[in-house]
Parts: sequence; structure tokens; C-alpha cells
Amino acid sequence: MHRFKRVPLSVALGSLFLSGALVANAAWADATPQGLPYAQDWSNTSLIAANDDWSGVPGVMGYRGDALTGATNTNPQTILADGTGVPDINANQTAPNSFNTGGVAEFELADPSIALTGSGTADAPFILLNLNTSGWQAIQVGYLLRDLDGSADNAVQQVALQYRVGTSGDFTDVPAAYVADATTANQATQTTPVSVTLPAAAANQPLLQLRVITSNAGGSDEWVGIDNLSVTGTPDGGVVNLPIVATCPAGLSVVAAGAGSVMLAAQDADSVVNSATISGGALAGISLGSFSAATADGESASVSLDVSGLAAGSYPVQISFGNNEAQTTTCTVTVTASGVSRIPAIQGSGSVSPLAGQTVTTEGVVTRLNNNGFYLQDETGDGNAATSDGVFVFTSSAPTVSVGDRVRLTAKVVEYNTGAASNAMTLANPLTQLTTVTGLSVLASGLSIAPTPVAFPEAVEGDLERVEGMLVEIATPLTVSQNYFQGRYGQVTLAAEGRLVKPTNLYPAGSVDAQNMAADNARSAAPIRAAPHRIRWAAMYGWRASTCSTTSPRLSMAPPPTARAGRAARWAARCRPATAAVPTTTLNLRASATRSWRPSLQSTPTPWA
Repeated sequence: MHRFKRVPLSVALGSLFLSGALVANAAWADATPQGLPYAQDWSNTSLIAANDDWSGVPGVMGYRGDALTGATNTNPQTILADGTGVPDINANQTAPNSFNTGGVAEFELADPSIALTGSGTADAPFILLNLNTSGWQAIQVGYLLRDLDGSADNAVQQVALQYRVGTSGDFTDVPAAYVADATTANQATQTTPVSVTLPAAAANQPLLQLRVITSNAGGSDEWVGIDNLSVTGTPDGGVVNLPIVATCPAGLSVVAAGAGSVMLAAQDADSVVNSATISGGALAGISLGSFSAATADGESASVSLDVSGLAAGSYPVQISFGNNEAQTTTCTVTVTASGVSRIPAIQGSGSVSPLAGQTVTTEGVVTRLNNNGFYLQDETGDGNAATSDGVFVFTSSAPTVSVGDRVRLTAKVVEYNTGAASNAMTLANPLTQLTTVTGLSVLASGLSIAPTPVAFPEAVEGDLERVEGMLVEIATPLTVSQNYFQGRYGQVTLAAEGRLVKPTNLYPAGSVDAQNMAADNARSAAPIRAAPHRIRWAAMYGWRASTCSTTSPRLSMAPPPTARAGRAARWAARCRPATAAVPTTTLNLRASATRSWRPSLQSTPTPWA
């Protein structure tokens, strides 16, 4: 491992810019792929006349290999990354025993050669050869490794050969070409011939890159010459390995939060297309459908690009096709989700939004204000009873909109746990809401939303998820079943179809009947067995936060008179007691399948009958 004098960074960078190395690298090399047969023995020393200038050697380039490995004595067979960051050639050198600048050098000896040696900076120096193997198969690579260093240095100088098709991606090692130590101490006489046949993937390629690479050895590295380069093959009558041709539309347009798909195809006239993957732009909501592989050379393979539930935006997606000869090709389809994500699409039909975590733009009518947000409802709904048309918009402070405003906003879709962090039920059934609101604008005012009728008991437990955040009307007679907490919390318990009865008043504790009745009492939906239907409610007043059990729906309302257990009250969005008609009162229901409901009154209610 060579040691170097420290140079101030400003001086080093200044010299680099002045030399033009950062801005003119492309002009200092000729990367034109060279045809076969190819040979280079470096006997013409005029080919390399200046440092870092490979322009006189078409198809060949040297690189220092900075940072390809952070250790010494790394087996170069394992160093497969690109490494083409720092071009390098130390031109017109004559003393390999004493020249100790690591990287790539040209030695003008009696038998000239270029050579490699590692250092603390040149972690894995290599030479790169660009070839055109079109019309050739069974590619043969040969070269002679020469120990040019006759000093007492005795590093273990490993050398490997690698290849890749094209100019990007990792290289592939050729194990048969590996040399464990190409040098010896105190003499410059060791030579090691290398001759290998490359895998079939290297044949018939318009651009094949070969690199001969070493690594930074422990101790003082030695110069290893790379001489008598030769690349040949077997002509196959001029037949070129034809590329894969992909047929992909430039774009796919869908409505935000909607679904769509487009068919992609690929074929290869002399190979079988047998794979397709998303190689770039992968995202939840973007996937490939069932892949139909080609069954013979020249036949077409196909696959669909499927999209669903995306927020508004543009999403470039790269699809890669491969064949049975290790060739690949890619195409890009830009998916554009445009327009407004409607609230039903945001809510979805389950307990969790399909757009959770995404930022969406939506519109709706404000139906209720809270001190930290407001309820927003789609003006027309989507006609699907399984998806709620309403959602809560969390603003953290008093909202600036008014009830009846039609607004547009952009916000993030999140799921809010209404219970404790350890409550498995509420964690599994959170409330969908919009947060981090931006771009809030009022489009119109003075609008109204008709409440949606809700009947109790529910047909299926969890049905209130379908009206989460919506304005609803409840027309089911409810009975005050428990008033123990009325004075302390302003809370009473209401039941559908009569007062709730404690199970152990009728059945032995722990019996099946008692357990079933307890389940009935605890649920806000119809029980799963045929029995009198019951619903628990907690009536809250004073517009304050509920402290009642999260197993009960919660109502926020004006102070009622003292309620006696068993007293019947007709509860609805129109709040009609059994004995008299009263002014309309509507309420919003924030529901989830956990039965953690938060209805809240929109207008001032009248006292109970």
C-alpha cells in the first residue's frame, strides 16, 4: 500500500479544474466499441502521450477504482460495481521499481506495457475495453500478466477478469481468469498467461465491456503489466444477436384514486422473451399482472401494468423485459393520476383507507365545525353503500371555513387510533382523517347536505363504518338504559328496543346465555344470534370530549334534563320525542367497526320529552 503526501483540498481541486479533468473527460478517451479480432501490445508508445489521456487508444480506458473497496487484500473477483468515476493513466514512465503512484501507468521499457497497482487511493484500479462482438460467438480473451517490479516489494497482487453487456450495472466475474498472485519479490521476470472463453451472453453484442482489475494489496503494491491483449471468437456467418423490442405506451391516465391498466408487450426475433419486472418507480398501487411468456423465438410476450388507488400525481414506471440469452431491454410508462380524489375513494370499503399515507386533493361540503377541524362530505356521494361519503379534516386549531361551504384542499390521509396505544381493537379499526392541510379554498357557500337515514340495530356489526364522518338521521326509538354517569360526565346510556339488562340478572355468571347477552349489550350492531336487539349509546352534552368507553358510540349534545332509567326518547337526526314534534337537529357520525362513534349535533337540540 503506497503512501502519499497530503495536499490541501483547495489546491487539489483547483489543479483538477485547471487541468480540465472534470469537464473534458469525454474528450480524453475514445470509447468506440472495437470489432473482432482485437489485439493490443503497447509497442507504439506514441498512443499514450499525456497523463489521463486515452484518446490515442480507441476502445480502451484506465480507471483508478477509488472507493471500490475499503480494505486491503480484497479479492478483486468480488469487486463488481461500476467504478468508472476517475479516469487514470500515468504516461511515459520508465522506473516501475520506484514509481509509487497507484492506479494505471504506461511504462516505456524495452518491451512497453501498461500496468496496474493498488494504493490507499487507487483501491481497485482497472483497464476497461469496449468491444463490438456482433456476428461473433465463443469469445476468447487472452493477455499476459507481467511482473514489472524488480524491487524487494513482495505484495500478493491478485488479478481478475470481468465483463458486462452495455455500460451500466455490475460486472460479472470470469472465475477461470483469476490469478491469485501475479508478482514475486526481487525480480521482474514472472509472467502469467491468461486465456479464457467468455460465457455465451458475451457473444453477438453491440457493446461488450471487459475489465482487468487488481486491488490494493497489503504492504507495498507491485506493478503488474497487462500486455498482449487479444480478443477473438468464432464468426457465426454475420448473424447478430438481435435485441428485445418492447412495445409500451408512453403513458397511462387514470382518475386519482381510480383504477386502470394497459398492456405491454415484447418480442425478440432470435430469442425467447421470458421475464418482465418493474425495475424503477415501484409504488404501492402499481403492479404487473399475469405475465405471458413467449414460447419460441420471435413470439411476443405480454403483461399488463395495473394501477389502482393512486393519489393525484405523475409516476414514471420502468419495466424491464428479459430473454433466454441474458439480454434485457426497458421501457418507461408514465402513469398520470389526475383530478380530485373523491371522499368515497379516500374512505374505501374497509376500516382502513386504501390511500393511507398518500397526499390527496379532494372536495366536499362542510357539514360540521369542531374546535380542531371540520367534517367534509361529498356533495353527491358515489352511490355505493359500502363506502362513506364523509371524512374528518383535522386542522389542529379552529377552522376558517363555515358550514355549507364547498371547499377544495390538499391533505395527507392518515388513520387515527381513537383508543389507547395498547388497545388492539381500536388499533385494528382506526378513524380515517385528513391532516397537514394545504391549499384550502372555498369554492361556494350556502350549500346543504341531506342527512343519510341510519336504522338501528345494524344488520351487521361494523355497518356504521359505512357512514363514518357523514351527516346521518337516526329514526330508531331509543330508551335510557343507564344514567349513573349523567351527573358526573353528562353521560347516559341509550338502548334500542328497550332498556339493557345485566346478563347475570337473568342467567348464571359465565354461562353461554350470559356471555351471549353480554356480547349483545356491548355491541352497537345487531347480534349474531337471534335475540332481542340492543344498542348502547353514550349521550354527551356541553360539547366536551367524551370519557365514555370506546365500546360505545358517543353523542355530543346540549344539556338534557335529568334522565330516568327506562325513559323512552325518540332519537334521530330530527330528534323527535314520542309525544311531540320538535325543530330539526342533525348530527355527524364518526364511526368505526370498533363501535367508537362520535356523533355531534349540528344545530341546537330541544330538551327531551
